[in-house]
Amino acid sequence: MAKGTLDILADRIASTEFLGFNPSSNSTKPSHIANGLFRCVTNKEVDNDDLHKWLLYNTVKKTKPSEDIIKEYASILEDGEQTDPDRVTQLRKMITSVVNHDRTVYPSYDSSAYTVSSFWLIHPRVLAEARIGDFVFELLSKEIEGKRSPALKMLADALNNDHNDLTRILKPILTLVNEGDKIKSSPLNYPSEDEINWNSCKQVLRDGFDRLAANLILTGEAKNPLIVQERMVNFAGFCAFFYITNAVTSLTDSIYAPILVDANMGSKSMKRASEQSFTIAKKAVEDYFVECIKRILSDDIIEDTVEGCEDWINHDLRFVTTEDDDKQRPAIKSYFQNFNTGEGSPIEALSRAIQMALYTFKYVNNSPSDFCRVLSVRFGLAGPKSEAIKIKRYNVDSFTLETLSLSVLSEDDIKIGINYKEFGKKLTATYNILLGCEIEEEMSILQHFNISQNTPGDLRGELVLNAKTVADTLISLGHAKRYADGVTVINWRA
Repeated sequence: MAKGTLDILADRIASTEFLGFNPSSNSTKPSHIANGLFRCVTNKEVDNDDLHKWLLYNTVKKTKPSEDIIKEYASILEDGEQTDPDRVTQLRKMITSVVNHDRTVYPSYDSSAYTVSSFWLIHPRVLAEARIGDFVFELLSKEIEGKRSPALKMLADALNNDHNDLTRILKPILTLVNEGDKIKSSPLNYPSEDEINWNSCKQVLRDGFDRLAANLILTGEAKNPLIVQERMVNFAGFCAFFYITNAVTSLTDSIYAPILVDANMGSKSMKRASEQSFTIAKKAVEDYFVECIKRILSDDIIEDTVEGCEDWINHDLRFVTTEDDDKQRPAIKSYFQNFNTGEGSPIEALSRAIQMALYTFKYVNNSPSDFCRVLSVRFGLAGPKSEAIKIKRYNVDSFTLETLSLSVLSEDDIKIGINYKEFGKKLTATYNILLGCEIEEEMSILQHFNISQNTPGDLRGELVLNAKTVADTLISLGHAKRYADGVTVINWRA
């Protein structure tokens, strides 16, 4: 199918040349990212249509009555064809509550994904994966000092272990007929080093994965394959959010957008400042698109002049239909005139015009900024969870806080402990996450982004209380201790 210039630009930005995944679906959920990543890590996918039949017990379309399930699967039921249909229905409900945790099982088998407990539940690729699994697999596959990430083997081992309770329940359904024919498997297909477009932002995320894998061993969580999978997917979701909101730093001299965590104390100052922090991240996504477009256009437009840009709009900008041409070309001309103030580069002004057109015409309902908002909420990084509330702030849930902590702590930090302020500094130095642990440094960052200037109330004082509240959360989770002198030490439970 023919594509217009806007579609071509969007595809190129989403390619491995730039971003590496497609940030245009509000349907992406943890199960989708898990399915994509796990398929890459094992290079296995399974025909699990039998399981799909069991899960569709209460849908209007394609529902298979429990009586029919009993007839088809009598050989794996204790009472065979004499099994009570109500018992089977209850079993189907139980399985669905676990395997369809993210509500990613639909009447269409080809569009469905499951909460994966082992390789048996890895489904063929679905569109909602947004290729994030491929992006993370590339991060893990990069050879650094001759080695790929230890997270690869850890995940593969966890997925190839099909002795957990959930898989044991499901396996009779999955393997009733032609067990060997259901598994499509081949040797791992690592991207070549020449194909990997590496930068400092990706290096930060790779380091985080490597530390997370090492710390899962130190804390004993590596002994539980399901926890390993959950931790890795949780961090994969954070990586997708972090990269799309900070990839612009690999193209410009900018610094990471601050992640100001609001510990939900009810402070209006913290709420307002954290909301601004989240808005800056979304703005950074727009800036990244502009930078990518500028690099692409600079190869096509010989002279960085108004005339050169106008000539490109009139002669090189292509549309599939006359209707699109009549609507979008005049809009892009108008955007260009508005951004081209006579100062700065005309190509940059045109790049901003194209970015505006992409958001207006290409991403009508699901812009990359919307993608960030939805993704961050689903991975426990932002809130409120209500979709009706569009303005989000960083409300990190306990599991995600643990995962991020394990991605920055060293072996000595885990074994010996680390002062809470030093822990906060590590989060800031690594991801520009701000808890309120080091007031002067964090206030300087917030001033750099004009957040403190635009926040009413005593933000400095609220940051101190915010840090204490986060520390209280870590203490309640068993990961920190507060001593009589008021000093808090991160001391991870073994």
